[in-house]
Amino acid sequence: MSKPQRLRLAEFGLSDHESRIFTALVENGPLTMSELAHIAYVPRTKVYTNAKKLVKKGFLEELPDRPYRCKAVDPQKILGPILEEKSEEVGSMHKQLDLLNEAFKKNKNDEGVQSREFWSIDRKDKAMNSLRSEILQAREEVIMVLNRNGFRIMIECYEALRKARDRGTKNKIIAPLLIEELPKIEELSGFAEIKILENELQDNLAIVDSTACVIISSSRMSEGSRGFSSIYMKEPRVNENFRSMVNSVLWDSLPKLESVLTLLRVSGNPSHAIKAASSSIYANAVIYSFGKWITDRFGAKEGDEILRKIAAETVNVLEKDEGVKLVKSNLEESLRVIADLASISEQVDVELGTQEPMKSIYYSVNKASSVSYKRSKESKSNYLMTAWGLLSEAIIDRLGYETSTAQTEYDKATNFWMTRKRLFKKGEKPTKSLDEVLHELETLSGRLAPPTGENPSGGENVK
Repeated sequence: MSKPQRLRLAEFGLSDHESRIFTALVENGPLTMSELAHIAYVPRTKVYTNAKKLVKKGFLEELPDRPYRCKAVDPQKILGPILEEKSEEVGSMHKQLDLLNEAFKKNKNDEGVQSREFWSIDRKDKAMNSLRSEILQAREEVIMVLNRNGFRIMIECYEALRKARDRGTKNKIIAPLLIEELPKIEELSGFAEIKILENELQDNLAIVDSTACVIISSSRMSEGSRGFSSIYMKEPRVNENFRSMVNSVLWDSLPKLESVLTLLRVSGNPSHAIKAASSSIYANAVIYSFGKWITDRFGAKEGDEILRKIAAETVNVLEKDEGVKLVKSNLEESLRVIADLASISEQVDVELGTQEPMKSIYYSVNKASSVSYKRSKESKSNYLMTAWGLLSEAIIDRLGYETSTAQTEYDKATNFWMTRKRLFKKGEKPTKSLDEVLHELETLSGRLAPPTGENPSGGENVK
């Protein structure tokens, strides 16, 4: 029996499994279900069901045998009529295409320019009229990403957005948190859901369903009509990409206006309010408090052992219950995976230094604003009290290594955190670095030095 050719017959209405079964029977003649599973590379649990479907479609015939067998119908007999029907459809499509091409060539505007999907509009009134018209025709959602100059767009589109909302359209607005603009932003919540962006984007963007997208240059908004610049797009594929990107990258990850305003009343700082609206802030605070309690209660050594076991169990749960495989074939790849996952909510970077005899791991985090980073230097534990910090130690342990913290720094001005950990095989005594030896000598000499104002010989100092 020969292995079937990898033919895909989707054009004839067959699925991948159906294509494999039909091809195998054409090439090998009648087969049992067990033989089909082996030859056609189709799971045993799927063979019988798909064979029955092919019988119903007229591609196979059942044989009165035991065990159950099928044979293929003559391909020309079953596929020939389908091919003729497809040929007629293709001919009809060619005729329709010719008619459309002819109509397209005749379609000229007053300036003699052919209609197209992208327009550059340098008149503000025309750009705003186009945007309002699109909003009034919206069926699903209107998304607007604004900066401080973009609030003028909102004023001119207010009525169109209100009517769209009344028809059931979902209005979404992404705006920067500007204290002086808070009254205007809160007014918008009456007809749109609002989320807050910490940093302003350079230009303003409006997306209506997947049918239209308007980009308005922020630098020209303040100039009024003079020097106005915008791009108007009616290309569905491009607009859908914009829509998907804004929803997944911006909208889904940003805090709601109501949450930020509540936190703003507590903190009084706009930047802190936006950061505090991130779930990672609360998760890290809980993990830090939990880890601190353990190390305070049981001591650094026993506490770290408890945390290691908890982290190891977490890795097991992620693998078995969530299907997330964090432990890869080597340490560098595994650490890169955990850093990439952590970077969804935090900007984590990791570098593995493999130079013998001092192997090191360097971690750094930009915008490290949670308490786990701020208090990491005073922690008794060798572990960073964040989800990714504990999980990385569990992965290192699984791969047969241990770590010890050699250096930790946190810059309050920039919220930049970094740490260097020495890496060694389990059971090996870690070699101290030159920096650590010098630091210990400096500490020891400080302890042995006489108090200020005293002479080592016991006499008075001469001034």
